[in-house]
Amino acid sequence: MLAPEYNDRGEGVADGVDAVRAMVRRNVKYGVDVIKYCGTGGVFSKGTRVGRSSTRRKKSPRSSTKPTCTAARSRCTRTAQCIKVAAQGRVDTIEHASLIDQEGLDLAKKTGAFLSMTFSTPNTRSPRPQARRDGGVPAQGPRSGAGAARQFPESRADGHQADDGHRHGVHPHKDAPKQLAYMVQYGMTPMQAIQAATKVGAEALGIDAEVGQIAPGYSADIVAVTRDPLTDIHALDAVEFVMQQGTVYKQ
Repeated sequence: MLAPEYNDRGEGVADGVDAVRAMVRRNVKYGVDVIKYCGTGGVFSKGTRVGRSSTRRKKSPRSSTKPTCTAARSRCTRTAQCIKVAAQGRVDTIEHASLIDQEGLDLAKKTGAFLSMTFSTPNTRSPRPQARRDGGVPAQGPRSGAGAARQFPESRADGHQADDGHRHGVHPHKDAPKQLAYMVQYGMTPMQAIQAATKVGAEALGIDAEVGQIAPGYSADIVAVTRDPLTDIHALDAVEFVMQQGTVYKQ
């Protein structure tokens, strides 16, 4: 958010097919195994529009979507992008699919893409009250949240695979379980919401042979609460016990 004369440019910005390929290679060189590609403007990105695509889909093999996915697949385990262009590009997950329409839902189901609809960030429940007072929450936030609330029940009725779409880094990490409550509010059972954050999320990332279940041979990643989350999903708002890879961090 610096003035233009600073000529400041965020990392990860690439123009054109060759630059996109180079950016994927650079990320892989430094150890990433998941590529997330921004196919539209962002809710919290000033100067962009959520509903406007940042890529073009052409018949030409130099369309910027397909080479991104191809380059990522040749080196990484999963890629993620946005809505119809993304689904046509055969991405694995569609993140923050708040503005998806029925055509997009149909394409995602056809290709098997996972949907991550984000309720807890862009809706009218501001993730940062101070930011809202300071004008830091863009006007498209409520629109994006309303879209997710409208389309999530449709995606569930059509049998789409949905993982937990909470957006870390915008909310405090401790608020992550609130996303599950929204998912239950909009049609999931508590068990489905819990699985979206564990088993299904692991499947979306291609690491479901290692994490996502409490079972022999899996990483011992466990949380515990004092009430039954299958009766009240808000029980997960207050985690009392945390174990990661067999080490207890909170007891």
